[in-house]
Amino acid sequence: MAGETILHIGYDSVLLELRDSVLRRGDYQVISSLGNASARQAGQTVRADIAVIGSGGTYSERLEMAVWLRKNLPGIPVIAMAVSPDEEFPDGVVLFYGRTPEDWLIAIERVLRGESQQSQR
Repeated sequence: MAGETILHIGYDSVLLELRDSVLRRGDYQVISSLGNASARQAGQTVRADIAVIGSGGTYSERLEMAVWLRKNLPGIPVIAMAVSPDEEFPDGVVLFYGRTPEDWLIAIERVLRGESQQSQR
């Protein structure tokens, strides 16, 4: 699958740019937002098919964004790039533990196809 729109939330500008370029190479439309405030604004103005929460922020920042997404955009799947196995996110958020750009693209494709409702380790 490609061509879908991804709301991509990052917390570190270097990681944000890296993931943005990987997602675009995967033929996705990407709306990248640095931080939660920017992501909330983008989430209210664009129609995304999936949201990806990066791993560069604190757990509390990333959890806050996941909660906001589930509450305000309940129709879109959410992937959170997990930092450690003890992180917990709201129901419906897929935790992702991949390390390479290829892992990211495979996980996104699976979630978009509805194949993955469990953590991707």
